[in-house]
Amino acid sequence: MTFGDRLKQCIKERNISQTQFAEELGITRARMNHYTTGRSEPDYALLVRIADTLGVSTDYLLGRQTRQAPQSPSVHIGLPEFVGGEAMPPGAPENWVPLYESSPAPLPEGAGPVRPRGWLKAEGANKDAFHFKRPYALLINDDSMPSDFMRGDIVYIRPSFFAHTFLITAPVKDIFAIRLRAEDEIGLALKRCYLKGNMLICVADNPDYHPIILDMDRTLFVPLVGTIAGIWRSYQDSALLEEHPGR
Repeated sequence: MTFGDRLKQCIKERNISQTQFAEELGITRARMNHYTTGRSEPDYALLVRIADTLGVSTDYLLGRQTRQAPQSPSVHIGLPEFVGGEAMPPGAPENWVPLYESSPAPLPEGAGPVRPRGWLKAEGANKDAFHFKRPYALLINDDSMPSDFMRGDIVYIRPSFFAHTFLITAPVKDIFAIRLRAEDEIGLALKRCYLKGNMLICVADNPDYHPIILDMDRTLFVPLVGTIAGIWRSYQDSALLEEHPGR
């Protein structure tokens, strides 16, 4: 298997397109195509960035390992510094973002506006997740997407509004941050989405959660509001919030 083949495989396993991965790295789609087709190879600095972003070793990408070595997700997205409370820490730099709790279903009526549980600071490689307008993070506290996320995971969201009409009419692999109420400014639910007629179908991987169906002829807000920029995993079920309650 060539470098290009391994790169394509790793990108596919992340459930993102090559274009999206190129954007994460800050390179052009054409340059990424050269790497995946074997026309050229990245220099060492970019190779390290690619490996860190994909959560694999450079030896694996270069074919020096026949099997990918187990790695903790915290290797490529380091333990975030956490401060509890709704207010941003005094004098905090721009790379602090609010942390909310995920919600796989619409919040009940009268729940009021969503408030952050705390604030996270970018450290090391996960600074790349903050190079977007108004980024935020979700603490996963449900089991709706077990094939990708565990309770206690922190998912960094790249905010972006998508017109539903760009979706295909069959289930897709891409996961979106979904806004389920007009009053929400962010997407608290993570779902796979596709269209059936003008119905937006938002599906969880866990069959215990029923699909959420939005009639886009009557929905007066944009549901698709973000994609995933990165993940931090503790394997300790929300250990971050337990061990770093604030200052």
